[in-house]
Amino acid sequence: MHSLLYFSYGHGLHIEETIFSIYSARYWEPDQQKLPIIVYTDSPDRFSDLKVEIRFVDQSTLDAWMNGESYIHRRKTMCLISALEQHEGGLIFIDGDTWFKNNPTKLFSRIDRGFHLLHLLESKLVYSGDAANLELDRVLTEGSFCDLNGNKIEFSSNTTMWNSGVIGLTHRSLPKVREGLHFMDQLWDITKSVNTVEQYAMGHFLAADPIKECGDIVCHYWFKPVRNRFRKQLPGLLEQSARMPLEKRASWLFRQRPKPSIKANLRCAVKGAMHSFGLPVPGVRMSM
Repeated sequence: MHSLLYFSYGHGLHIEETIFSIYSARYWEPDQQKLPIIVYTDSPDRFSDLKVEIRFVDQSTLDAWMNGESYIHRRKTMCLISALEQHEGGLIFIDGDTWFKNNPTKLFSRIDRGFHLLHLLESKLVYSGDAANLELDRVLTEGSFCDLNGNKIEFSSNTTMWNSGVIGLTHRSLPKVREGLHFMDQLWDITKSVNTVEQYAMGHFLAADPIKECGDIVCHYWFKPVRNRFRKQLPGLLEQSARMPLEKRASWLFRQRPKPSIKANLRCAVKGAMHSFGLPVPGVRMSM
C-alpha cells in the first residue's frame, strides 16, 4: 500500500499550509482507502478531521532527530527514515507549502514503474545565480566527503540541485536516504548556512536510479512573494470553511489555491526542456 506522508510540528502557519495541502489531495480523492495519508505531528488534534493516519512525535523524538545539530531540516530526513522503516509500500513525502494539480494517486504509478520522485530539477549550481548554491558548489569543489562505508563521494561537473518539496521512495530506498543524511550532516558541518543541503544530498543519492519530476501533479509555492501572500489568507479561509463537510470543504478550499500564472508555467516548461537537452539554464526553476 502506497501512502502520502506529511510532517508538521511546532507552531506557525506551516501547519495551516499542511492542512490546506491535505485538503487539496482529498479534493481529488476523498476515499481514505484509495489515498492513505500519514501525518507525523506533535499536534494530532489539528488533523483529526482529515481522514489521515496520525503518528505522534513527541519533543524528545524531535530533539533526538536533531542529533545535537542546528539544522532543522534534518528532522525531515529522520521522519522519512522512520516512516520507511515501518512501511513496506511506497511513500510520497509532501512539503506543506503545496497543493495538488492532479490526482495524487498518479504519483504512486510512477513509483511502481521504478522511479524515485523529486519535485523539479531546479538548476545546475553554477548557473543558478543563487548565492547559497554558489557557496555549496564551492564547498563541494574544495571539500572531501565520504559515504557510510568511508568511500569518497564523487561529484560530476555542473552538479544539479533538485527541489525536494516532493520525495517519492519505496522501502528499498532506505539505504540511500541514510546515505543522504550522512552526507547532509557533513555539508552542514561546513556551511552552517546553506539551508538546501538536505535537498542537494537527497538528490545526489537518489540519482543513482532514475528520477521523475512531478511538477505536473504538485504545485510547490515556495517562492516567498507568493507564499507570504497566500499565508496571510490561509487562517481566514480555513475559519470560513470550518463547518463544511470534508468533501465540500476540500472543493471550496481548492478554488482558493494560489495559481501560477501562464507566464510562470511557460517559464518552468521552457527551462525544463532546456535542462533535458543539457543546455545551460540561468536562474532557479520553480512552479510559481
